[in-house]
Amino acid sequence: MTEPTSATLHTVSRGRPHWHRGLTRPVLQRRSDVIPAVQACAFVIGIAVALIAGALLLLTAGHDPAEVYGRMLESSLGGTDSISRTLLRATPLALSGLAVAVAGSMGLWNIGAEGQIMAGATVAAGLAMTAGDLPGPVLIVAMIAAGAVGGTVLMAVPALARAYLGVSEIITTLMLVEVAIRVVEWLETGPWKDPDSQGFALIEPLPEQAALPGLFGRSHIGVIIAAALLVVFWLTLSRTAWGYELRLAGSSPATARYAGISLQRKVLIALVLSGALAGLAGAVELTGTATRLDPGLSNGYGFAGIIVAALALMRPSGVAAVAFVFGAVQVGGQSIQTLGVTSSISTILQAMILVGALVASVLLNYRIRWVRPVGHDTADSDKASNGTASDGAAGDGTAAPILSTGQPASGNTASSGTASDGTAAPILSTGQPASGNTASSGTASDGTAAPILSTGQPASGNTASSGTASDGTAAPILSTGQPASGNTASSDTASDGTAGDSTAAATSPSDAAAASDAASQAEDEDGGESETEAGDGGEAESEAGDEDESEDGGDSAGTPTNPGVVE
Repeated sequence: MTEPTSATLHTVSRGRPHWHRGLTRPVLQRRSDVIPAVQACAFVIGIAVALIAGALLLLTAGHDPAEVYGRMLESSLGGTDSISRTLLRATPLALSGLAVAVAGSMGLWNIGAEGQIMAGATVAAGLAMTAGDLPGPVLIVAMIAAGAVGGTVLMAVPALARAYLGVSEIITTLMLVEVAIRVVEWLETGPWKDPDSQGFALIEPLPEQAALPGLFGRSHIGVIIAAALLVVFWLTLSRTAWGYELRLAGSSPATARYAGISLQRKVLIALVLSGALAGLAGAVELTGTATRLDPGLSNGYGFAGIIVAALALMRPSGVAAVAFVFGAVQVGGQSIQTLGVTSSISTILQAMILVGALVASVLLNYRIRWVRPVGHDTADSDKASNGTASDGAAGDGTAAPILSTGQPASGNTASSGTASDGTAAPILSTGQPASGNTASSGTASDGTAAPILSTGQPASGNTASSGTASDGTAAPILSTGQPASGNTASSDTASDGTAGDSTAAATSPSDAAAASDAASQAEDEDGGESETEAGDGGEAESEAGDEDESEDGGDSAGTPTNPGVVE
């Protein structure tokens, strides 16, 4: 005997509400009308949110937001020299953001770019101190290559552990940041200590020819190196088979395995390239702005690169724009110290840009719907008087319950079908308490289930058949032989064999003399009426008079099942 599904909607049975004790919860539903360039819009909204939040903080501290923001804008974008300072800051941000984005394109997170920057700068500085006699161009190229090697070496352990042992790269890369910084601190007080430092902990200075040539203002050709790498990786990830395989391995590992792609190899390549780019960023920063290796060389660029890559959606094409904005914010944050404002405001603005952009991106791509789970009437008295319920759902999400009950015996049989639109069309039929109840099911021509129930005496003369309406929905028909007296079951059936809301309807005549009565509704003895309503919100209500009776005295009731949704 098939058990009916329990209702989860707020139902009203004879005027008595019964609520489930669950809590209303939000559900994100993707919008079908997403605007173009949604991430760019989200980034602009994030900047606006950051400016508003920063203005409130400045007002609280007693500063004029207009004056502070004006100074920041002038110092970062107010002229050629200001733009050169912004580009100088944006270069390591772009390279570290690109390093995180390369790993992120495969679903990996390189949280330790800060340490890899330090490792790259350390190896580059060591090469400069041992091969300082090389010509300038050769030395610079060798130092940049050595920096990439240093970042690769530091990333090797996390990459191997992730590829072959499944160890999270987030934990391992982050832990190695501290290791890289402590190594530099040991070098400046030990093997690489400058003998002329007069007791201070300093590493020997770099050779004079180990400095990147200038570009304009305070910027250097590291800007061109960063721009070239951004273009190369953008083309590689978006226009080559290797880039497609990398993205496929990150988005659908099962599909990648089926296509013959080695996930271990892709993990190794993605993480090693990410570490190499971060190490290269350290070498560029060392040769472009520093005269010697220092534990504070990374200056938080690695951690800021995570924000840059996240705002760019791990796409190299967006890293450049985000890095430039963040470079301007950092340069502006340094300039406002002359106004008595702490430079930490720049860090706060970067964080608020991230938060605002992420929230805006979610709201632009998704719509929030509030789901309210509610219960049903479980009173034993209602079960005894109303029979057993089973529910279906129409294509618009409204409940379409169909019930058919006979004598209050234990021989109830349930069967359910599915309409062509995928909605449930359950049918219940009960007969005498004899053990000869049988159930069978067929399938319509469109592949939907057309359940058939047959009940009656335990004799073999019962027959069953089913048909399909012209709209493809199941139109089950029940046919019984000569059953015991008083066993009838009927429900409203449209002319095409379907119920009023396009769900399946079942008809079960009791005998040949009662066949014409099976197509009409059972009337209440005292004028009471039974009604089932279903709205968009999934709310059903059943009302009855003092006593509902069919020809044999059986009652019928419906209880909807689909959850109520309130937007």
